[in-house]
Amino acid sequence: MAQSLLQGFPEAAPSKPTGELVFADVSDDQMKQIQKRKSKRQQIADNRVMDSDMITDEVASPKARVKAPRVVKTDTVRNRVRDDIATTTRAKRDAFLVHHKDYFLPLLPSSNYISKLLAEGTHQEYVPFTPMSKQPAGVVATMKPYQLTGLSFLANMYENAMPCILGDEMGLGKTLQTLSLIQHLEEIHPSPVGIARPYLVVCPLSVLRSWCDEARKWTPGLKVLRFHGTNSERDEVKLMASGATDRYGNATGRNKSKMGEISAPTNEDSGTVFDIMVTTYETFVSESAWLKRAFPWRYCILDEGHKIKNDKTNIALALQGLQAEHRLLLTGTPLQNDLHEMWALLHWLYPSVFTEKTADLFKEAFNIGRGQVDSKFMDYARHLLELVMIRRMKSSAGVDLGLPTKSEVLLYIPLTPVQRFWYTRLLTKAGGTLLDDIFGNVQQKEHDALIQDVAEDAQLDRIKNAVDNDFNNQSRALIEQAISNEASGEKDTSAYKKLMNIVMQLRKACITPYMIKGAEPEPYNLGDHIMHASGKFIVLSKLIDELVIKQKKKILIFSGFTSALNYTEDLLLTKGSNGHGAPFRHVRLDGGTQRALRNLQIRLFNDPSSAEKVMLISTRAGGLGLNLTAASDVIFLDEDWNPQVTLQAEARSHRIGQTKPVTVYKLLSSGTVEEQMMGRIRKKMYLSAKITESMRDLHGPDELSRSNG
Repeated sequence: MAQSLLQGFPEAAPSKPTGELVFADVSDDQMKQIQKRKSKRQQIADNRVMDSDMITDEVASPKARVKAPRVVKTDTVRNRVRDDIATTTRAKRDAFLVHHKDYFLPLLPSSNYISKLLAEGTHQEYVPFTPMSKQPAGVVATMKPYQLTGLSFLANMYENAMPCILGDEMGLGKTLQTLSLIQHLEEIHPSPVGIARPYLVVCPLSVLRSWCDEARKWTPGLKVLRFHGTNSERDEVKLMASGATDRYGNATGRNKSKMGEISAPTNEDSGTVFDIMVTTYETFVSESAWLKRAFPWRYCILDEGHKIKNDKTNIALALQGLQAEHRLLLTGTPLQNDLHEMWALLHWLYPSVFTEKTADLFKEAFNIGRGQVDSKFMDYARHLLELVMIRRMKSSAGVDLGLPTKSEVLLYIPLTPVQRFWYTRLLTKAGGTLLDDIFGNVQQKEHDALIQDVAEDAQLDRIKNAVDNDFNNQSRALIEQAISNEASGEKDTSAYKKLMNIVMQLRKACITPYMIKGAEPEPYNLGDHIMHASGKFIVLSKLIDELVIKQKKKILIFSGFTSALNYTEDLLLTKGSNGHGAPFRHVRLDGGTQRALRNLQIRLFNDPSSAEKVMLISTRAGGLGLNLTAASDVIFLDEDWNPQVTLQAEARSHRIGQTKPVTVYKLLSSGTVEEQMMGRIRKKMYLSAKITESMRDLHGPDELSRSNG
């Protein structure tokens, strides 16, 4: 069951474990209780983990415990590691913080951790940055110069026991640099014989397999264990991770030695079951109790680390409680919405420095809703990131990927008569209180203007007079049907009152009015009405005719709404897609796509000779971890509130391996809420540009030569 989860492990001949397990320090009554609760194989795993950490076993007799109920700290490997972290590792980290206090103090209140360190007196010297001249011998890939610089930065931060951020833009090889760091540490600072100090990688499900594959490809000397699957599959992995069983579920030699079946030196080959464990964020939450106690982790590495940008989520809270000697965060989008998200990342990296009480300083420095921008604080934040994060863009000096150009076309599209009807109807149905909730947090001038526009729209001849002369017969029929249905149906007033977000409904109307309840024609059949009902679909139809049918290109169509993808599929079917003798075929990828079908569709789409020319993708589900360089044109039916999500989606096509220029088309309904969204999106882009994209490179060759000169 778990054979595919283990890579690079020696084969073990199948055999059946025999004999009784011998548990140290467990009474007969306790053993009976354990056996009631746990299976025999789980007992083996727990016994293996406990015994592997034990160096000496000095336990008082039951009588002595009764007379002297004094807790004595057991001398175990785990406790010795923790003691070493509390002394050597922490001392290195404190020295770095003290030496670079000017980067941290402007972002902290007067009473803080670094001020306490300064009050304590002298500290040891920190290790200055030194570039590495060659890559680790165990890395079989040829690292680019900028990747070797990234490895040098990570190694230097390790020497100073400092958690850090690898913030390279998508597609620059963060995985390779991280694996190179692990290989470097195993070559230069290997774990002592008999002590398991593995590395834990937590990543999104979409890149779980690629992590395992790339580790096997680029660092074949490292043994990787994938921790994911059903409960029974995860139990199998736990047994293998603890060294209790092999991949067949049979007891290993080390476990047999404890059971008296064979003789083996104590701790022989202990700690070499695996080097890296790769799991998903969801699995970590489910198995956090076991992961927190199973091993003294040397590193905890978060891929797509912005997953913890909300420090109140279950994922962020679970990860905060993990004890690991070092922490590393990988993200191509370190800043997405506000500075509080930056604080959440710093809080995970440096919990003793950026405590809960420091969060408000970041939150108040950049608040879009209140129009607050503290440029000085943002400059301090940028200076700190220059110290603890290395970030390179595809356009950065020294990064030559040979990528073709990427151009963006923003198309402002008017609403069709049907769209105008439903857009106006949504606004006039919304009560004043609801409108206040929606627009109450924008600046006062924008608020007054929007409320005035809504009030003016409400005066427009009401509903039946909104049918202008330019409506065609089909549009008139759809509107009359909607009015008739509403008049004859039950009044669902509570539904309107309980609308959590009218802006969401307005955005749907901007894509196609059919996404609004009651707007579809009855009966709903495929036909030209699908295209004519939406201005965006009219433009999309023309783009498909030109790019796909005429120029034979492959394109990606993104939307944040799966219902929008449904109607887009219907539009493609009206053009003969996926039919017999079809001019082209399309595939779809969203959160409901099974993994096997997902992989098949990606392979078909990336095949240059295949008929699959169009891929429909849910922005959130398919905008991460995919390589779709077969497409040279990308179309967005709508934009995400988070501009970094859109950039991630664009990077599916514009990445290493792309040989053709990429054109990104963004469809925007003019005069609608989508234009209001663009203003907020631009402000978020300003935050990213102000802090991360204007950073100086303190770790590159130019800065190093300048400081030495």
